[in-house]
Amino acid sequence: MNWRLAERDFQAIYNVPDPLHLTWRRFMTLLSTLSSPESHLMRYLQHAHDPDAIVKERHAKSQWWRKEFDKARGRPMRPEPKLMSLDSFMGGGGV
Repeated sequence: MNWRLAERDFQAIYNVPDPLHLTWRRFMTLLSTLSSPESHLMRYLQHAHDPDAIVKERHAKSQWWRKEFDKARGRPMRPEPKLMSLDSFMGGGGV
């Protein structure tokens, strides 16, 4: 567990300035209810199971901003690129 993230969540969500002074039972109760979307610790733990999740999240955000920028400039929406197999790219026929 990343203690800095847990401490930040305790301060931001529960307004507990120093989680080390809590009883063990109270600490575990608060820790088990940190499932809110604002929780930095829970986001870190989710990404720990999927290493590509951070890259995917950043890519999705960059795509969103690109679409908003195009919309603000009055540009038409770019079509999503289509995947093509090597055979269809080379003309569909075999050798």
